[in-house]
Amino acid sequence: MDPWHDRVDGIVEAWLSGQAAGAAVADVLFGRVNPAGKTAETFPLRLEDTPGQPNWLGERGTVLYGEGVFIGYRWYDALHRAVRYPFGKLCVL
Repeated sequence: MDPWHDRVDGIVEAWLSGQAAGAAVADVLFGRVNPAGKTAETFPLRLEDTPGQPNWLGERGTVLYGEGVFIGYRWYDALHRAVRYPFGKLCVL
């Protein structure tokens, strides 16, 4: 999203949204509803900032889960890392 996210008025995140997703996204895109919610993920500034990156592919193609409890937003908070969009940020159009 880096090349364009600052040039748009909004970004609709609609994955893992269930069987009514199509109609709900259409209502948002056509202005029938005002979407509001909180981000369900933390979006890092760079791939290298993600908690799994230091352990990715480990040895002989095996992924090592070395983050412990520092997964998701806990990783960024513990390391005081800036993120593109933080977990739990209220988003309203």
